Amino acid sequence: MRPLSRRPSWPAALVAITLGLVAMSAALAWQASPATNELGQFRMYFDVIEEMNLPTWWAASLLLTGSLACLAVAWLSGRRGGRVRWSVLAALVALLSLDEATVLHERLDRIVLPWLSPEDFPYLWVVPGSVLGTGVVVCVVRLVRTAPRSARRRLILGLVLLLGSAVGGELVQGWLVEAGLLDWPFVLSYHLEEAGETLGAVGLLVGAVSMFDVERGPSGVRVGLRAVVPPSVGVRGEADDHLPGVPSA
Repeated sequence: MRPLSRRPSWPAALVAITLGLVAMSAALAWQASPATNELGQFRMYFDVIEEMNLPTWWAASLLLTGSLACLAVAWLSGRRGGRVRWSVLAALVALLSLDEATVLHERLDRIVLPWLSPEDFPYLWVVPGSVLGTGVVVCVVRLVRTAPRSARRRLILGLVLLLGSAVGGELVQGWLVEAGLLDWPFVLSYHLEEAGETLGAVGLLVGAVSMFDVERGPSGVRVGLRAVVPPSVGVRGEADDHLPGVPSA
Protein backbone atom coordinates (compact mmCIF):
# COMPACT_ATOMS: atom_id res chain seq x y z
CA MET A 1 0.00 0.00 0.00
CA ARG A 2 1.25 3.47 -0.78
CA PRO A 3 -0.44 6.69 0.35
CA LEU A 4 -2.18 8.71 -2.30
CA SER A 5 -0.54 12.05 -2.93
CA ARG A 6 -2.14 14.65 -0.72
CA ARG A 7 -3.83 17.56 -2.43
CA PRO A 8 -3.80 20.54 -0.06
CA SER A 9 -5.41 22.80 -2.67
CA TRP A 10 -9.02 22.06 -1.72
CA PRO A 11 -8.85 23.76 1.72
CA ALA A 12 -7.31 26.80 0.02
CA ALA A 13 -10.18 26.78 -2.47
CA LEU A 14 -12.73 26.77 0.37
CA VAL A 15 -10.93 29.68 2.03
CA ALA A 16 -10.81 31.57 -1.28
CA ILE A 17 -14.54 31.10 -1.90
CA THR A 18 -15.31 32.22 1.65
CA LEU A 19 -13.19 35.35 1.39
CA GLY A 20 -14.60 36.05 -2.07
CA LEU A 21 -18.17 36.02 -0.75
CA VAL A 22 -17.20 38.28 2.15
CA ALA A 23 -15.38 40.65 -0.21
CA MET A 24 -18.39 40.84 -2.53
CA SER A 25 -20.65 41.63 0.43
CA ALA A 26 -18.20 44.24 1.71
CA ALA A 27 -18.00 45.94 -1.68
CA LEU A 28 -21.78 46.28 -1.69
CA ALA A 29 -22.05 47.31 1.96
CA TRP A 30 -19.31 49.92 1.75
CA GLN A 31 -21.55 52.00 -0.48
CA ALA A 32 -24.06 52.36 2.36
CA SER A 33 -24.44 50.68 5.75
CA PRO A 34 -27.38 48.24 6.01
CA ALA A 35 -28.12 49.78 9.40
CA THR A 36 -28.98 53.13 7.82
CA ASN A 37 -30.20 52.26 4.31
CA GLU A 38 -32.73 49.98 2.66
CA LEU A 39 -31.28 46.93 0.92
CA GLY A 40 -32.29 45.96 -2.60
CA GLN A 41 -32.98 42.35 -3.57
CA PHE A 42 -29.56 41.87 -5.17
CA ARG A 43 -27.73 43.10 -2.11
CA MET A 44 -29.93 41.08 0.26
CA TYR A 45 -28.87 37.94 -1.61
CA PHE A 46 -25.15 38.65 -1.10
CA ASP A 47 -24.83 40.75 2.08
CA VAL A 48 -23.53 38.58 4.92
CA ILE A 49 -25.61 40.47 7.48
CA GLU A 50 -28.75 38.91 5.98
CA GLU A 51 -29.98 35.37 6.63
CA MET A 52 -31.15 32.68 4.18
CA ASN A 53 -29.04 33.91 1.27
CA LEU A 54 -25.94 32.73 -0.62
CA PRO A 55 -23.36 33.28 2.18
CA THR A 56 -25.69 31.54 4.65
CA TRP A 57 -26.09 28.57 2.31
CA TRP A 58 -22.31 28.35 1.88
CA ALA A 59 -21.59 28.37 5.62
CA ALA A 60 -24.37 25.88 6.39
CA SER A 61 -23.14 23.57 3.60
CA LEU A 62 -19.59 23.60 4.97
CA LEU A 63 -20.87 22.63 8.42
CA LEU A 64 -23.15 19.93 7.04
CA THR A 65 -20.27 18.46 5.03
CA GLY A 66 -18.11 18.56 8.16
CA SER A 67 -20.83 16.71 10.04
CA LEU A 68 -20.96 14.02 7.35
CA ALA A 69 -17.16 13.69 7.50
CA CYS A 70 -17.34 13.18 11.28
CA LEU A 71 -20.04 10.57 10.73
CA ALA A 72 -17.78 8.76 8.25
CA VAL A 73 -14.98 8.78 10.84
CA ALA A 74 -17.41 7.27 13.35
CA TRP A 75 -18.34 4.55 10.87
CA LEU A 76 -14.70 3.71 10.13
CA SER A 77 -13.74 3.70 13.80
CA GLY A 78 -12.92 0.23 15.06
CA ARG A 79 -13.47 1.07 18.70
CA ARG A 80 -16.89 1.49 20.24
CA GLY A 81 -15.78 4.51 22.26
CA GLY A 82 -14.37 6.22 19.18
CA ARG A 83 -17.54 5.52 17.25
CA VAL A 84 -19.67 7.11 19.97
CA ARG A 85 -17.40 10.16 20.31
CA TRP A 86 -17.35 10.91 16.59
CA SER A 87 -21.10 10.30 16.27
CA VAL A 88 -21.73 12.86 19.02
CA LEU A 89 -19.34 15.29 17.31
CA ALA A 90 -21.18 14.76 14.01
CA ALA A 91 -24.46 15.59 15.75
CA LEU A 92 -23.00 18.77 17.28
CA VAL A 93 -21.67 20.00 13.94
CA ALA A 94 -25.01 19.16 12.30
CA LEU A 95 -26.73 21.32 14.93
CA LEU A 96 -24.34 24.16 14.08
CA SER A 97 -25.34 23.77 10.43
CA LEU A 98 -29.03 23.83 11.39
CA ASP A 99 -28.45 26.94 13.48
CA GLU A 100 -26.66 28.66 10.60
CA ALA A 101 -29.53 27.91 8.24
CA THR A 102 -32.42 28.69 10.61
CA VAL A 103 -30.92 31.26 13.05
CA LEU A 104 -31.78 29.22 16.13
CA HIS A 105 -29.32 31.17 18.27
CA GLU A 106 -31.36 34.35 17.86
CA ARG A 107 -34.08 32.71 19.97
CA LEU A 108 -31.78 32.30 22.97
CA ASP A 109 -32.70 35.81 24.08
CA ARG A 110 -35.94 34.37 25.50
CA ILE A 111 -33.89 32.85 28.30
CA VAL A 112 -32.79 36.22 29.68
CA LEU A 113 -35.81 38.37 28.79
CA PRO A 114 -37.22 38.10 32.36
CA TRP A 115 -34.10 39.93 33.59
CA LEU A 116 -32.87 41.96 30.59
CA SER A 117 -34.45 43.82 27.71
CA PRO A 118 -33.21 44.83 24.25
CA GLU A 119 -32.91 48.35 25.64
CA ASP A 120 -30.10 47.08 27.88
CA PHE A 121 -28.25 45.46 24.96
CA PRO A 122 -29.38 44.88 21.35
CA TYR A 123 -28.12 41.29 21.05
CA LEU A 124 -29.29 39.55 24.21
CA TRP A 125 -28.69 36.06 22.83
CA VAL A 126 -24.95 36.45 23.43
CA VAL A 127 -25.50 36.16 27.20
CA PRO A 128 -26.77 32.55 27.20
CA GLY A 129 -24.93 31.94 23.93
CA SER A 130 -21.51 32.54 25.49
CA VAL A 131 -22.27 30.03 28.24
CA LEU A 132 -23.60 27.47 25.77
CA GLY A 133 -20.66 28.02 23.42
CA THR A 134 -18.14 27.48 26.22
CA GLY A 135 -19.88 24.23 27.09
CA VAL A 136 -19.74 23.09 23.46
CA VAL A 137 -16.00 23.83 23.23
CA VAL A 138 -15.29 21.89 26.43
CA CYS A 139 -17.38 18.99 25.12
CA VAL A 140 -15.59 18.92 21.76
CA VAL A 141 -12.16 19.06 23.41
CA ARG A 142 -13.13 15.91 25.30
CA LEU A 143 -14.60 14.24 22.22
CA VAL A 144 -11.50 14.71 20.04
CA ARG A 145 -8.89 13.96 22.71
CA THR A 146 -7.88 10.72 20.96
CA ALA A 147 -7.58 12.27 17.48
CA PRO A 148 -4.13 12.84 15.91
CA ARG A 149 -2.62 16.14 16.94
CA SER A 150 -3.07 17.91 13.59
CA ALA A 151 -6.73 16.91 13.24
CA ARG A 152 -7.43 17.73 16.88
CA ARG A 153 -5.86 21.17 16.53
CA ARG A 154 -7.86 22.03 13.40
CA LEU A 155 -11.14 20.85 14.89
CA ILE A 156 -10.70 22.79 18.12
CA LEU A 157 -9.36 25.96 16.49
CA GLY A 158 -12.13 25.84 13.89
CA LEU A 159 -14.80 25.57 16.56
CA VAL A 160 -13.25 28.31 18.72
CA LEU A 161 -12.98 30.61 15.69
CA LEU A 162 -16.59 29.95 14.69
CA LEU A 163 -18.15 30.43 18.13
CA GLY A 164 -15.76 33.19 19.18
CA SER A 165 -16.52 35.19 16.05
CA ALA A 166 -20.27 34.74 16.53
CA VAL A 167 -20.35 35.82 20.17
CA GLY A 168 -17.49 38.35 20.05
CA GLY A 169 -18.67 39.89 16.79
CA GLU A 170 -22.18 40.56 18.04
CA LEU A 171 -20.86 41.91 21.34
CA VAL A 172 -18.87 44.48 19.38
CA GLN A 173 -21.83 45.24 17.12
CA GLY A 174 -24.06 45.73 20.14
CA TRP A 175 -21.66 48.32 21.54
CA LEU A 176 -21.47 50.05 18.14
CA VAL A 177 -25.26 50.20 17.89
CA GLU A 178 -25.50 51.67 21.38
CA ALA A 179 -22.85 54.25 20.47
CA GLY A 180 -24.61 55.11 17.22
CA LEU A 181 -21.62 54.05 15.09
CA LEU A 182 -23.66 52.51 12.29
CA ASP A 183 -21.47 53.33 9.29
CA TRP A 184 -18.09 51.79 8.45
CA PRO A 185 -17.28 50.50 11.99
CA PHE A 186 -20.51 48.49 11.99
CA VAL A 187 -19.95 47.26 8.42
CA LEU A 188 -16.39 46.19 9.24
CA SER A 189 -17.41 44.40 12.44
CA TYR A 190 -20.11 42.22 10.93
CA HIS A 191 -17.95 41.28 7.96
CA LEU A 192 -15.13 40.21 10.28
CA GLU A 193 -17.67 38.23 12.30
CA GLU A 194 -19.06 36.36 9.30
CA ALA A 195 -15.60 35.75 7.85
CA GLY A 196 -14.45 34.26 11.16
CA GLU A 197 -17.53 32.07 11.48
CA THR A 198 -17.25 30.64 7.98
CA LEU A 199 -13.49 30.14 8.17
CA GLY A 200 -14.14 28.30 11.43
CA ALA A 201 -16.52 26.02 9.54
CA VAL A 202 -13.75 25.40 7.00
CA GLY A 203 -11.42 24.49 9.87
CA LEU A 204 -13.92 21.98 11.25
CA LEU A 205 -14.31 20.36 7.84
CA VAL A 206 -10.55 20.21 7.19
CA GLY A 207 -9.96 18.77 10.66
CA ALA A 208 -12.51 16.00 10.13
CA VAL A 209 -11.23 15.14 6.64
CA SER A 210 -7.62 15.04 7.89
CA MET A 211 -8.61 12.00 9.95
CA PHE A 212 -8.75 9.89 6.78
CA ASP A 213 -5.80 7.86 5.55
CA VAL A 214 -6.21 6.96 1.87
CA GLU A 215 -3.87 4.40 0.30
CA ARG A 216 -3.69 2.76 -3.11
CA GLY A 217 -2.71 -0.89 -3.43
CA PRO A 218 -3.03 -3.83 -5.84
CA SER A 219 -6.61 -4.47 -4.68
CA GLY A 220 -7.71 -0.86 -5.07
CA VAL A 221 -8.07 2.17 -2.88
CA ARG A 222 -8.21 1.62 0.86
CA VAL A 223 -9.70 4.22 3.20
CA GLY A 224 -8.80 4.07 6.87
CA LEU A 225 -8.17 6.42 9.74
CA ARG A 226 -4.92 7.99 10.81
CA ALA A 227 -3.22 6.88 14.00
CA VAL A 228 -5.13 7.75 17.14
CA VAL A 229 -4.23 8.38 20.76
CA PRO A 230 -5.50 5.66 23.11
CA PRO A 231 -7.89 7.07 25.76
CA SER A 232 -5.40 6.04 28.45
CA VAL A 233 -2.76 8.27 26.84
CA GLY A 234 -4.99 11.33 26.40
CA VAL A 235 -3.93 14.40 24.47
CA ARG A 236 -0.27 14.32 25.47
CA GLY A 237 0.93 11.52 23.28
CA GLU A 238 0.41 9.86 19.94
CA ALA A 239 -0.18 6.18 19.26
CA ASP A 240 1.10 4.29 16.27
CA ASP A 241 -1.82 1.90 15.83
CA HIS A 242 -4.06 2.35 12.77
CA LEU A 243 -7.72 1.68 12.76
CA PRO A 244 -8.96 -0.83 10.19
CA GLY A 245 -9.61 0.52 6.72
CA VAL A 246 -12.50 -0.13 4.40
CA PRO A 247 -11.59 -1.27 0.87
CA SER A 248 -13.42 0.50 -1.89
CA ALA A 249 -15.92 -1.47 -3.93
